[in-house]
Amino acid sequence: VVTVPDDEFFKAVDEAVKTGEKQITIVVTKAKENADVAVELSPQAARMAAQNGIGLRVELPLGIVWIDPSDMKDVFSDARDMVSFEIYRSTNNSVVVRINEGRNPISADGAFHSRILAVAFGRTTVSAGDVVYLVNADGSETLVRKSLVEGKYVYTLLDGTAILKLRFNAKKFVDVQPENWFAEAVDFTSV
Repeated sequence: VVTVPDDEFFKAVDEAVKTGEKQITIVVTKAKENADVAVELSPQAARMAAQNGIGLRVELPLGIVWIDPSDMKDVFSDARDMVSFEIYRSTNNSVVVRINEGRNPISADGAFHSRILAVAFGRTTVSAGDVVYLVNADGSETLVRKSLVEGKYVYTLLDGTAILKLRFNAKKFVDVQPENWFAEAVDFTSV
């Protein structure tokens, strides 16, 4: 667990306000590769960013979680406990993206964005035919329509804590060969 010191965070918010920046980035730099890391902010720090309309971007070993400036007030204006950000690998090649206040998951309509490294799903790369599924509490899966896979990253728009799976779901067409210039577009639209 990495706790961001209040004094450093408050200075970053003040600097962002002075320069007109709309986002503060917190980067975990000394973690082991693929390590499970949580970043914590005090409720005062979260509220200060929210009151000033400053978005948060938290870069973790397995990916990035960020909250738009426009969503900060809805999410953190009344924070009362430590706020934590995590991305970690779970069982069955699923990935957990978690944002909590204390022990309670935070949610807001479309507020959370994430960029997850393919390695978190046990892959080296992803393709246009890969899709992201949300694993529900009952074990059922729902396609995440607001997601994109590209290169070595999976991008998602979430409304809170989530367990995600990545699955190759492209349909194969006999008249589309991998070397065709349009093959990737067909993979992307046919999932």
